[in-house]
Amino acid sequence: MENLCRKSKDNKFGREFAERVANLSLNLCAALVSAGASVGLSESFAARMCAAYSLCGAEVAALPSHVQISVRACGVTITQLKRIYGANNDLSLLEDCSRVLRLAEGGAALEEVEEELGRALMSKPSRFTHFGGGLACGSFCAFFGGSISDALICFIVGLVTAVLSSALSKRGSGGAARTLLFSAAGGALSLILCRAAGLLDICTSPSLVILGSIMTVIPGLQLCNALRDLLSGDLLSGAYRILGGLAATAAIVAGYAFSRVALGFLGTEEVFHPRSGVGAVVVSYITCAVGSAGFCLMFNARAKRVLSGAFAALLTYSLYLLALPAGAFICTFISAFAAYVQAYAFAQVYKIPSGVFLTPAVVPLLPGASLYYAAEYSAAGDFERAAFYGADCAAYLAAIAAGLSAAAVVLRILSYARSRVVAVFLRKNTRLHGK
Repeated sequence: MENLCRKSKDNKFGREFAERVANLSLNLCAALVSAGASVGLSESFAARMCAAYSLCGAEVAALPSHVQISVRACGVTITQLKRIYGANNDLSLLEDCSRVLRLAEGGAALEEVEEELGRALMSKPSRFTHFGGGLACGSFCAFFGGSISDALICFIVGLVTAVLSSALSKRGSGGAARTLLFSAAGGALSLILCRAAGLLDICTSPSLVILGSIMTVIPGLQLCNALRDLLSGDLLSGAYRILGGLAATAAIVAGYAFSRVALGFLGTEEVFHPRSGVGAVVVSYITCAVGSAGFCLMFNARAKRVLSGAFAALLTYSLYLLALPAGAFICTFISAFAAYVQAYAFAQVYKIPSGVFLTPAVVPLLPGASLYYAAEYSAAGDFERAAFYGADCAAYLAAIAAGLSAAAVVLRILSYARSRVVAVFLRKNTRLHGK
């Protein structure tokens, strides 16, 4: 009965009902931001949730640190604020939030939607998130040229780092301090395991092991979202995320550089196994797919999305290789543009946020190598080269953000043009039938 009598003839609510709708929308917005969604999408979902219960004109403001919503009901303005203590990529939560919104827009009772969102927020991460972190590290170690022994060591490092990161996040430790801690731990563990392998006459490359392990801690997606927010006009959100991303990047460089300096006495030897020809291409494709699947697991994606995420990553990587003769910046821009388009297409088919597909699609473009060399030369005291690779890392991230933003603008223009064409066609059709 509530759906039938929740609004009166003059379209005004009882204050209690309006507060519940506002609180539901606020929690939905906060869940999206904490799951890694853009502030624009989060604000849009909150406004649509209010509109689903005929509470129009809601004002929503989202930042990575907090969200706020204001609605007007019964002649008074109701304002609610919610603090966000941390944001991580959680692809399952993105899907759940989309499902909750569709449920509300489908006419479900408010109590049912509240319960559904509560279940989504209380759901536990998959058991394979830590395994996914190890799989991502090991695969990208092989992707960058590491041997099987390098990949196995990197898998162990990634697994331990993922467990440590999860444990610290549960205890409220966050920010750059946490990143510094598990970056130093990851670098130290890489060097110790490589030295232990050397004592067993197993050839390893500590540089490639560290390079693979750095892929899961690089804040590339955060910085890409920050640049996208800036290009979209969300200056506060963009500035906040850029500061957080730069702090995390500095912590990563400092953590791995510290481990290099502190454990330099181990004297680990570098052994590389260069690849060439068709075999190198096959290995790069296999490790790219497996590594992207590992990222999907680490980001708590549903099992049925892991294959689609790996497929999206392979498409992006294939286009990157084809466009490579045009230069690093241009091919990264083109690949990011294509990644957004394919993620948008998948999202339209499955009726879920495009971020579920966009996140794994962008993974092969993240400049993990540039960030590693910045840390390596910082440890060696060669700050000129460290600055060079740091600027190279920033250029790659800017190219990714520019490609994603350009694709979003083009698709928005095409969507508007299509809606106008359909409207004109329907208008002409109506006139013909009217005559």
